[in-house]
Amino acid sequence: MANIEDCIDDIKQVLAFGASKGYEPESWRDTKKPCNQHLAKSIGHLAKSMAAEFDGESGLPHLQHALCRVAMAWTNYKTEREV
Repeated sequence: MANIEDCIDDIKQVLAFGASKGYEPESWRDTKKPCNQHLAKSIGHLAKSMAAEFDGESGLPHLQHALCRVAMAWTNYKTEREV
């Protein structure tokens, strides 16, 4: 049975895929509107998950990508408010 803690490993898998494509660690923070951009990408993956379970490029589930993007958005949201 899956549990919430498994989500951390799922997020790490998506980040590892990004690293394999050449993205630098923490590069997901480098956007002008990071929270909104990640939420938009997450919504895109959620919509795609209704038509196809897996992302064609990574082979990972679209829901897993959406989870990662929400985690990125949440991290940036919290960071923006720390100032």
